[in-house]
Amino acid sequence: MDPAAGTVRAAARPPASFGAAAFTRLDDGRVLVAGGRKIPPDMLLNEVAFYQSSGDAWSGGPTLPARRGAALLASLGSGRAVLTGGVTESGPAGDTLIFTGNGWKSAGPGAAHA
Repeated sequence: MDPAAGTVRAAARPPASFGAAAFTRLDDGRVLVAGGRKIPPDMLLNEVAFYQSSGDAWSGGPTLPARRGAALLASLGSGRAVLTGGVTESGPAGDTLIFTGNGWKSAGPGAAHA
């Protein structure tokens, strides 16, 4: 989208079908997309991708430790983000994950409710 020119163009297609995915814009300008649901077949995803608008390109990222959809993802600055909530294959997700810039780590059990 070019607001000054009032134009919109289609972006590159993502590498996966990221329905019900979590996403946030990182401070370096990339968009981090994590998890989601692929239909069909109806299955949760653990895939992660980055979108860079300046090059209109997608690249792969470090997969989530478990499949998760409908979660919330927020930038923490310094290339980090927090992922919480959503559902896993066994039910509601009860953990919170931190994207460290090059991988995921647990914020500890129950951190989403702290």
